[in-house]
Amino acid sequence: MTLTDQYIFSLLSQFFWPFCRIGAFLMVVPIFGSRLIPIKIRLLLTIALTVMIAPQLTETPNIPIFSLSGFLHILSESLTGIVLGFWVYLLFQIGAVAGQFIALQNGMGFSVLIDPMNGTSTTVISQIFLLLTNLIFFILNGHLLVIQSLAESFDVLPFNPLFFDKAVYFSLASSLSWVFEFGLLLSLPAIVALLLVNLSMGVISKVTPQFNIFSVGFPFTILLGLIVLWVCLSQYISIFERSFSDVFLKIQQILLLWKT
Repeated sequence: MTLTDQYIFSLLSQFFWPFCRIGAFLMVVPIFGSRLIPIKIRLLLTIALTVMIAPQLTETPNIPIFSLSGFLHILSESLTGIVLGFWVYLLFQIGAVAGQFIALQNGMGFSVLIDPMNGTSTTVISQIFLLLTNLIFFILNGHLLVIQSLAESFDVLPFNPLFFDKAVYFSLASSLSWVFEFGLLLSLPAIVALLLVNLSMGVISKVTPQFNIFSVGFPFTILLGLIVLWVCLSQYISIFERSFSDVFLKIQQILLLWKT
């Protein structure tokens, strides 16, 4: 068996183009792309997924890697992986948005912690929702569905260098309203209950000005906020399952839109 340059190039292309999409996807998607996971582990996971997915592909572009067209294909595959991972990232931000809404209403917005996974500052309530999201994600086998969707993306959208379609970016921009919709739906009971409490405290302060409303109202608001948080957490699983199915449906829609 003789190894020619053409054979080595075709073998390298078979694994290189899927590697670009898979690597970009794992860089953005939560849990896999967390800062807590070392870069070497992510690299090994990317190589392992590439070795499993690449032989199943029917065709790969026969384009020189070190060329202008090859550079455009690298950008296209990387951007495709980032877009797919960004949708899963939005799924995890639903709980964070709901936690921010609740924290601002019950007076716990000042309790801020550093999120080690994202490297940003979030409230304690948002951390509770994020931890619950991670647990539900693994319980629902979300990590397996994410990898399955990534593998199926090569069948729906094999390799397309035309990544400047504005319809895709408009769809991503409109997806932010989807995050706020589910976040508001999750935190709506807490917002309404705490709003009524604040209105009641305002009426009491007007009726009895000598009453120290700050010494009583602030602890009562926090206590009621924790009770309402417990109610919201009981409804979180059903809302997350609904948004979980919507994410993978929107990923398929994005791929079909991108393909057309």
